[in-house]
Amino acid sequence: MEHVNDAWEPFAQANGAPGLSPRRVVGESIWSFVHGSTVQHLWQLVFGRARVERKALLLPYRCDGPGVRRYLEMELVAPDGVSVVCTSRTMREEPRPVVQMLLGDGERSGESLIVCSWCNRAQLHRTWVEIEQAIDELHLFGVARPPSISHGICDRCVREVLR
Repeated sequence: MEHVNDAWEPFAQANGAPGLSPRRVVGESIWSFVHGSTVQHLWQLVFGRARVERKALLLPYRCDGPGVRRYLEMELVAPDGVSVVCTSRTMREEPRPVVQMLLGDGERSGESLIVCSWCNRAQLHRTWVEIEQAIDELHLFGVARPPSISHGICDRCVREVLR
């Protein structure tokens, strides 16, 4: 059974994704919403594990908004070994000053800043740091055309997901 609960649409709107209405999401392949081949591959491994183990898998992750850090936990269960039921719970939220670069509007440069799909840290040179640190060190505050955000996964989260 494919569905989202009543909290879906307000959450999508609060995070600048009003285009992710239930009408658009329900019935679509989940893979059309997971960007990047590495991230897709890791999620496919997680779904496969849920199907084989048939017990609840708990994955911590972040889903930040421009003015908030959100720490969530996703439970994945495949009771029949085929369908995977995903349920997310907000564990805690931390307000922060609005990070303009995380707002979906505005023109972007041709550059990309890679952000981890699980922990929302940004790749800066060869390390992963909080997005505010990356923006500060790359002097992106107030630039007319900030880079686009692309998603990957950091080494720490790969180890966590594959454990």
